[in-house]
Amino acid sequence: MPHSPSDPHQPAQGVISASTRSAVPGQRQFPYNPCVLMLLETAFPPDSRVKREARALVEAGYDVVLCCSKAHAKQADQEIIEGIQVLRFNPATAPITLTLLGGKLKVKTPASGLLGLAKTLHKWGNKLHRQHFGIEQAWAEKIAGLIKQLQPAVVHVHDLKLLPATLTVLANHPTIKVVSDLHENYPALLAFLTEQRKGKQAAEKKRAYWHSHETNYLPLVNHVITVAPEAKTRLANTIEGLHPERITVLENVMDMAHPPNHIADPATRQRYDYLKDILQNRFVVGYIGYINNRHRGLHTVIEAMGLIKAQLAPKPFTMALLAAGGQRPAYVNDVLKPLIEQYNLQSDVLFTDFLDAEAFGPFIQLADVCVCPHIKTELTDTTFPNKVYLYGYYQKPLLASDCAPLKRYVEETHAGLCFASEDPKDCAVQLLKLYTDEALRFSMAQDGHQAVTAQYNWGQEKIKLLSLYSELCPQTPRPSRSTSQPAEAPTTGQTRQPVKPV
Repeated sequence: MPHSPSDPHQPAQGVISASTRSAVPGQRQFPYNPCVLMLLETAFPPDSRVKREARALVEAGYDVVLCCSKAHAKQADQEIIEGIQVLRFNPATAPITLTLLGGKLKVKTPASGLLGLAKTLHKWGNKLHRQHFGIEQAWAEKIAGLIKQLQPAVVHVHDLKLLPATLTVLANHPTIKVVSDLHENYPALLAFLTEQRKGKQAAEKKRAYWHSHETNYLPLVNHVITVAPEAKTRLANTIEGLHPERITVLENVMDMAHPPNHIADPATRQRYDYLKDILQNRFVVGYIGYINNRHRGLHTVIEAMGLIKAQLAPKPFTMALLAAGGQRPAYVNDVLKPLIEQYNLQSDVLFTDFLDAEAFGPFIQLADVCVCPHIKTELTDTTFPNKVYLYGYYQKPLLASDCAPLKRYVEETHAGLCFASEDPKDCAVQLLKLYTDEALRFSMAQDGHQAVTAQYNWGQEKIKLLSLYSELCPQTPRPSRSTSQPAEAPTTGQTRQPVKPV
């Protein structure tokens, strides 16, 4: 019987399995291209960081299989994107196995059978596994099937959420290396989002829960990747047993070989042409990225522009804010639009709809100055927004808040100016400096471009990624399997102890 691509214990069509690597089932021949199994809890694309890393490993000769969630029902279960073998499934509808009274009950789908009983069992089964064992059961079963099928050399887990399930599955596979790639300060991020909806007490519980995940699981992995030096310092100082030499900083930089210059969507192209026309004689303050929460700090920039407009009156106000990116209505309607009306900026603040990351470049090029006004928090003090590197690449001076990573970058590169977080008066002062001094703007734009092209780019950062993988996989990956010369088998890693439930 043909297998279903969603069956975790059967090879999916088009995906390299262990049997294709070896004449003996369950064993591998050498030399071979080491298999890297990447796990991403969200959908792919559009995650540009995941794409950069996976593409670099493919180009270096590794077989990369990326398992991720489906964005929608019509998205393909499997496809190959720039050499990356992408497998997708829906954790909400994937079968899970529940152990009840010593027996096993297979829940096929959450929405069928016995007046929704299957759906209820699926929902509560996942919840119980999450609460008592800290794991996502649907993901754990999917990972187990892929481990059996692919026999990967490395499992590369993006973000923290899937790490407990991964380590639980790998408790009996001590030679498989594990990389934990932390895109965010996850405890701080989840605490921030929870506080917006449920208040500080719930936020602190959420922070403690995810910090316990860091404490329990990060010491068990072979290596940790973070996005900023500040994140490395936080982990090294707070996680017992996680030494700094086991943490690599992989900056959230851009790949200059693949600049985001392409507007594919006709509606986006039409919007771009319209904005380009009406902004021709304006001094444009540009913001690229999500406009979804207060921590983005865009309200500070709007207030600063209002103060500048009042200060320059009755002279014509030529400054305009272009905020390009996906919006969260609650933030835009409840926070930003009242400020726009208060300061009479209705014709001076322009929004776009959601932008594909590949279209960022043309919108950045419309700006004279670009801003990153994040509120200074535990989250923003330990992460770095990749928009800043895009600003530098496109030679735009930067106006940023004084979050620790942003302040470090500005002081090191001289690519812009900083203002005190959530201080519209200071923001207005710094913005006026850039508005009135063309020579200063030019100098900072050049310095920012030099910083990106010489240091803060993927060509430099991927060297660190490939160096890490050469240590994890001592055998040399090859772009082709045609060579028949034997290679040394991979060294055996330290035994990983079974994971204790949290």
